[in-house]
Amino acid sequence: MSERAIRTTRVEVIVPKDDRDAWLELSINAQRLLNTCWQEWLSWHVVNDSAAIIERYISTLREWHAADKKTRGAKPKLDLKSIDNELSKRIYASVRRRLPTLNTRAVVLAIQKWRQTLTTRKAANGSLPGWMSILIARESIPSFCNPQPINFDKQNATLGVEDIVVRLQRDTTSEKARNPSRRVCCRMVIWKRKAASVRAIIRRIVDGEYEFRGSALQWTKGKWFALISYRMPKTTPVGLDPNKVVHVIPGKRRPWVLKIGDRRTYFGGTGSNIDFARRMILQERRERREHYRWSRSNARHGRKRAMSIWTKLSSKWLDFTKRYNHQCSRTIIDICKREGAGKVIYHQPTSDVKTFLAEAGNDVRSAMSWEWFQVGSMLAYKCDGEGIEYEQVKWTRKIAADRLPDVRKNNQSDNAQRLKGRAAAVR
Repeated sequence: MSERAIRTTRVEVIVPKDDRDAWLELSINAQRLLNTCWQEWLSWHVVNDSAAIIERYISTLREWHAADKKTRGAKPKLDLKSIDNELSKRIYASVRRRLPTLNTRAVVLAIQKWRQTLTTRKAANGSLPGWMSILIARESIPSFCNPQPINFDKQNATLGVEDIVVRLQRDTTSEKARNPSRRVCCRMVIWKRKAASVRAIIRRIVDGEYEFRGSALQWTKGKWFALISYRMPKTTPVGLDPNKVVHVIPGKRRPWVLKIGDRRTYFGGTGSNIDFARRMILQERRERREHYRWSRSNARHGRKRAMSIWTKLSSKWLDFTKRYNHQCSRTIIDICKREGAGKVIYHQPTSDVKTFLAEAGNDVRSAMSWEWFQVGSMLAYKCDGEGIEYEQVKWTRKIAADRLPDVRKNNQSDNAQRLKGRAAAVR
């Protein structure tokens, strides 16, 4: 099985009074660090005329696709990297020169995370990588206008059961060649109500049961929070057959279709609760829109006040879908354990597929869709926790037309047999 996924838990920390202003300044420096990385990266590529190289590559690639498959030869390759060692050293030197007070390890972690984002991000439109789309002026570089999290790991922080000691700020007034970093001890607020799970996770990290990974300190609405990342040990599945697969498929007339071996069945009930929840939210939207037209208290008092209720209604639908997805994913894992299946394949639908969850109780003018990506994320980490192999594939309209008729045909025959049995019983 692949390496375990990294999880994160959030806990509030109490920063010493003398260090609050300094930490906020460090968070602003983390914001400046990311903006500096993007600016230096873009300026280097502009000076080296990387846009022309990418445009020539795209033109060559189009000609290769249009050519005859038998005679066109190998696929052309781009002779350009998003970031190389020379550019990486230049970015690090620029950050060190502009932000001398930030701890070295915090700088290294931030640049590593930024570099991973740069190389893996996709373009907003099209199939190009994000960095190529930026260089040919199809989109702009990201900009950060708010204080950003300060990164740390076990090299510049020590995690305790109730507190955390971090080294984030360099003492630039020191006469030593290598400026030391100040040690600051922060107390974690883990004795609040409903914090038992957080206490258990931190205890296991301190005891070494969970692996302590790169984390961050985040400033949000006047409070500091520690985003503590960890990796759980691999679990050995007991009584699970890796060759037995459970296919999770979005249904057209019911919420889900589960395929276990040669057996197909509906899952998730009739879906009446989804239909009811969506209709109620849509009805509340219409009623509030009609109320606003005749109201004098909200009208002419600004867009923010008038639109605040729509944010609440949108959050209500997102909360409902998240609860439902959690419940479904947990039930799917229980079915796998009961059936002894060691693998789950989730068929994530594309936009051209009609599904029950996306259309039940929906209005033509409404944009209330379903969080299909969230279902995959929940299944992925829950399968990872139980030692079940997880795979995700696309569920397109063509695939649905080829496979779902078999399910409908079997269900129609089952319903016909059921009706015959009822008629015989009445006689």
